Amino acid sequence: MKSKNMLKSGALFLIIALVIGSMTMLILAEKNEAIRLGTGEGIQRNQSQMEEHECDCDGDCCDDDHESKQPVKVSGAELRAMKIVDIAALWEVDSNLLLDSIVTNLKLKDIYTLDNTIDEIRMEYRFSPNQIKIIADSLKVS
Repeated sequence: MKSKNMLKSGALFLIIALVIGSMTMLILAEKNEAIRLGTGEGIQRNQSQMEEHECDCDGDCCDDDHESKQPVKVSGAELRAMKIVDIAALWEVDSNLLLDSIVTNLKLKDIYTLDNTIDEIRMEYRFSPNQIKIIADSLKVS
C-alpha cells in the first residue's frame, strides 16, 4: 500500500513539474522573442514584415528595385561568408558607409573593419543576412 501511494505521489509530482517546466519555457520563449525583435526601430522587423519580403535568409536574395542596372543575386549562405568590402562592391555602395550603417542599424557594440565577414558580425548579434541586403539597398537608393 505504501509503495502504491509513493507511485501516485511520484507520478503527480512529475506531472506538476512537467506543467511548470512547460509554462516556464513558454514565458522565456516569449520574452526572448520580444528581446530579439527589439523596439521595431531601424532594421529590426517583426515576423510578418519579414514574410512580406520575398527574400529568405537562406534563399536567394536579389535587388527588387527594377530601376537598377542589374539585380544583385546572392544566397544567404554566400552573403554570410562575404566581407563588408565585398558586399559594398557588389551593391556598388561606399564600403565605409555600409559598415557604419550596419553598426548603427543593428546597434552593434564591438568594433568591426571592412575585412570582417557577416558571420563574424553575427557572433555579437544574430541577425538575418537579409538585413544586410536591406541596408545595402537603402544605401544604393540614396
